Amino acid sequence: MRANGLADEYPAANISDGGNNLTVPKKAECSIAACVALLGVALGGCGGEKPATATTDESSGGEQIAASYDGPISSTDVALGQQQYETYCAGCHPGGDEGSGPAIKNLAWSPAQTRKQIREGEDNMPGFDETRISAEALEALLAYLQTLGAVAN
Repeated sequence: MRANGLADEYPAANISDGGNNLTVPKKAECSIAACVALLGVALGGCGGEKPATATTDESSGGEQIAASYDGPISSTDVALGQQQYETYCAGCHPGGDEGSGPAIKNLAWSPAQTRKQIREGEDNMPGFDETRISAEALEALLAYLQTLGAVAN
């Protein structure tokens, strides 16, 4: 047995992490190297630069809204929109009033601001992607939100 408690049949490798030297069994060395490499690849995809997109309008926080959210509301199906609202929104914004989320009645946001808020969320509000609220249902939801004054005409 060596001083570090490892049996002699597991030869050790010294690994430096920029100042600290670690002694690791050879059998674990490959696993650690693989994990470090995988972690580097995984983190490389996080927090990187986002591709540039055309912007328009500003959200509630003042940041630019992607042009993909821009455009007029393309639905008049208020009934479908109300169903979507009851399913996804009323729990936090009951009747458009304050609940666990803020009141949205008479907010008069642009359709682009509202699309961005629904798709991306903000603070405690989750985002709802197209697997939860389809593009068609989102437009119907915007039509319903107009009846509450949450979206400007």
